[in-house]
Amino acid sequence: MKSIIGPRILEKLRSSDYKNTVYALAEIIDNSIDAEAKNIDVITITKDGSIRDIYFVDNGNGMNESILQNCVIFSESNNPPGIKNTGFFGMGLPNSSLSQCTKFSVSSNINGTWMQNSVDIKQMIASNTLDLNPIYKADIREINNILEKSKIEKPKTIIHWTNLDKIDTVRPQTLMDRCERLIGRIHRYKINNGHTINFLNYSDGNKKPDIDHIFIENDPLYLTKGKSQIASKINILAKVKNSENPEFSLDHYFSKYITSDIEKVHPLFYCPEEAQQTISIKWNGKTYTINLKLAVAYKDVQKPGTREGGKTLFGKELGAKVRGNSNYPSGNISWVRNDREITCGNYSLFNVTQENQRFWSIELNYDTSKTNDNVLDKLLGLSNSKQSLKYTPDTEHPIDESETANENNKRQELIARITNALNDAIQKANKILSQQAREWKAKEDLIKGTTSGGGGILPGGTPTTYKVLLEALGKGALLSEQDVEILTTKLKKYLPFIEKSMIESAVRKYSEIGLQNLIIYCELDERDLFQTDKYQGINITLINTKHLFYSKIIEPLKEKNDNDILVSVELLISSLSRAGENNYFDRKKEDIKELFELTSKDLKNLLNQQSTVGQNLDDDIEDENVLFEEDNIT
Repeated sequence: MKSIIGPRILEKLRSSDYKNTVYALAEIIDNSIDAEAKNIDVITITKDGSIRDIYFVDNGNGMNESILQNCVIFSESNNPPGIKNTGFFGMGLPNSSLSQCTKFSVSSNINGTWMQNSVDIKQMIASNTLDLNPIYKADIREINNILEKSKIEKPKTIIHWTNLDKIDTVRPQTLMDRCERLIGRIHRYKINNGHTINFLNYSDGNKKPDIDHIFIENDPLYLTKGKSQIASKINILAKVKNSENPEFSLDHYFSKYITSDIEKVHPLFYCPEEAQQTISIKWNGKTYTINLKLAVAYKDVQKPGTREGGKTLFGKELGAKVRGNSNYPSGNISWVRNDREITCGNYSLFNVTQENQRFWSIELNYDTSKTNDNVLDKLLGLSNSKQSLKYTPDTEHPIDESETANENNKRQELIARITNALNDAIQKANKILSQQAREWKAKEDLIKGTTSGGGGILPGGTPTTYKVLLEALGKGALLSEQDVEILTTKLKKYLPFIEKSMIESAVRKYSEIGLQNLIIYCELDERDLFQTDKYQGINITLINTKHLFYSKIIEPLKEKNDNDILVSVELLISSLSRAGENNYFDRKKEDIKELFELTSKDLKNLLNQQSTVGQNLDDDIEDENVLFEEDNIT
């Protein structure tokens, strides 16, 4: 009787879905971590500049004879469902090994004796067999030879890859660099928790390694307080003095994040509390959850004295985080299972070419130990190599979301909940980043004096606007010290990003000039074009930078320095605000306020309609051009 498969199936199995050699290495490291190893050595043996052998040595629990015999067999997992281990399918060790080499062995110290199991697929194909030999005593000279190269105390397990015919680089330094970045990210939680992964290379029979490097954490959320790969770049930026004005110099901003340890920095991103979510579904009496963590860059990181924070050394690193490259698959959205990253991507949920999109990261994290099954793995389509998930964004919910719904409906429900949560988190991230950008622009304009009246102190009317107001309204009385303090406090509420001392300085100057109508550009309820306030006879016209009229009309006028029209607009708005504040009282004042709100709303609708009509008009013109071209052809 013939078997359903033959030995040559092993060649087919070698074409697994491991993205690259580093991911295959990460699979072996998974096994060590699952065996409770705290220290793992990855040792390459090089001859004439090319890697010939790779060893993995760890101080985990080791194996008994039964586990050692079965560990090289596909689907013979030692991890039952529902435990917090990274492995589950029983495919990792043989699958990852055969994806890189034709021969591998596993050795374990069992009661003081090193026992070994080995697989040689070329020999198995030549012998036309899929049978494995029983485990046997390892060659103690070979064991001692590799243990002399390892830094592991009390080693328990050794895995050896040889006949390496499918590794994607033969250079040990290149492999180490790729491992540093990728394994530092995949196993970031384990590294942060004290696990040590050391990479060593021995060349041409030398007894001392020419590479001896411990991997450090690569956190794509930039929240870590431990040693991190980004620390070196932040320390460089903290010393870059590219402007005499500290407000425009990189060192002024990045020096805030360095610590006494050059391998550590303070968190560069933070988690806005309102944006954190728990995604859950209920099925067959159990609740399954995925935690969504959103991290957004601090303002000083996105706008470190420049509008183009993406062009700094750190900004470029963030660009690689979004797009990745051929040897570093990456994306803004990271999936983590049992504290081990599975995959990452962008999933066409945002425009990766927009510079500000690099300044946020999302992690979707789930833990299989909370249930005695692996339902989330199944619904998400976790691959047996732990390289991918079958997630395609979809916001449509199924008709049946009951606890007894079938698997397809539950999968659709989960995908919809994840997609909606991601869209919501991305929207919140962009709102925060846009706010940061507006605050920086206001601060930049304030420092440069490009949009401020009265000598470039606060974001307000043009000098011409104030000159007209001064001539029309006359000069007001000088404010007392107490009045200066009260008006400063009042304006601070509208300008939270400007230091109080700068506002006070502006108030004193306005008082000396005698201005009776201040114009302040600030953020208000987006429904209002402007609001009014008053103190000691001074009218305060607050123009809303979040209203569509500002972004469509006023801001372009500022950018073009079209002061003639801008002055007219500012005078019109200030006149309306004074009329409403000074000439109406009690109920009539509420009526005029309501009128202003309705006017602002109508103006916003008109501007939105203008955009739509303009776009449709462009389309009509293009259609007419096509018709004319067709007529000419005819």
